Amino acid sequence: MTTRFGTDGRLIDRAAVLWFAGGVVGGGAGGRDQMIDGVAMCIETGDKVGDRVSMKKCDESTPNQLFKMGPCSTDGTITLDPTRNGFAKVAPGNFTYSPYCPLQARSQQCLDLDREQIKGGTAILGYHCAMRWNQLFGFGGADKPGAVYINNPFGANAGVKQLCLETKPTGGGGVFSSANLGVVVQACKGGKAEQQWIVDDGTL
Repeated sequence: MTTRFGTDGRLIDRAAVLWFAGGVVGGGAGGRDQMIDGVAMCIETGDKVGDRVSMKKCDESTPNQLFKMGPCSTDGTITLDPTRNGFAKVAPGNFTYSPYCPLQARSQQCLDLDREQIKGGTAILGYHCAMRWNQLFGFGGADKPGAVYINNPFGANAGVKQLCLETKPTGGGGVFSSANLGVVVQACKGGKAEQQWIVDDGTL
């Protein structure tokens, strides 16, 4: 599965993209037409292992924006919207909220929670793929539609059950701009616009 990540929302099993879909800019309702400064933005890994991922103008010719999704766990199911405009639908399994999947860029880096830190504001990096818990992502759910999250394996002892990918301005003043967006994790909050992404099953 290859996937890409960005501001108007796609994630694919063959050549996939994840776009930011929340109505953060201009108070819109979100969806695939959501833009930042009129630009569709996608998650992109850096050139070096260990670089923080950032959000760049979507470009399907950029290897660092294209991800392989999987192999995924098999407990539960993920159903992608055939219209390529809606959130993924997830049916929990017997033991987990969602199947969990690594996301590996064509640069051979996986999305990774920096130093396994279970706290809000921790950066997402591109790092060597190791299939550890901090590189496995779940998708959506009835309580947090559109979310892409990491499940905390240590449970309540670490204070937070799940950490969701969230867009965050990297410049001063906290202003959303196509020139200064990064990706961190925060405690999941259902319906929070900055945590909503669309999973698209179209082939690039």
